[in-house]
Amino acid sequence: MTNPNLMQALAAAQAQQTGIVRVPSQAERDEVAKVQGVQVRTNAAGFATQLFAGKAPSPQTWSSIAKVIELYIWGEVNPPQ
Repeated sequence: MTNPNLMQALAAAQAQQTGIVRVPSQAERDEVAKVQGVQVRTNAAGFATQLFAGKAPSPQTWSSIAKVIELYIWGEVNPPQ
């Protein structure tokens, strides 16, 4: 048996959810993108460091591996199979 007050309960719940939603400015969106980029690069560098733990790669090798990891995190390259 369904609740006879179901439609009223749904309408009340919907009324509570409506309101004003603040839209971030372009400067705020740019800052968020910048911070996300820094986080991705930090993660990529950390992964590369772990990958080479106990080894001494050249700076060029370390940088290239970090770049590939960064692109993978952003979803711009497919993982090796």
